[in-house]
Amino acid sequence: MTASPTDDLASAERRIQALTEELSQARGELSQARDELEETREQQTATAGILTALSSSPADLRRVCAEIAANAAHLCDAYDALIRQVDGEVLRLVAHHGPIPVSDTLPLTRGLPPAHAILDR
Repeated sequence: MTASPTDDLASAERRIQALTEELSQARGELSQARDELEETREQQTATAGILTALSSSPADLRRVCAEIAANAAHLCDAYDALIRQVDGEVLRLVAHHGPIPVSDTLPLTRGLPPAHAILDR
């Protein structure tokens, strides 16, 4: 007994649907892999920039920190990034990248979130 043309058509349509879903899933996985690869490249580029700054001027903390702040802003898709250093009872600005105005120092008190985080480790 042979299958009717209607059965063959229904079977072919089911197979096409299954293959279409499989293709869609594979495209999604490929897109995710591309995104992850791009993120890895960006991180490697940022690391290379920081290492270059370190090797070219190891004693220049401000230059190295400026490179770190710039790369941090880029990797985080942020407009602004800054690095502060504990200096006695204040947080002193070491590096800043971006348009948001910042003060050179902040008091090291629990009333300010960054200082609170430092004090509580």
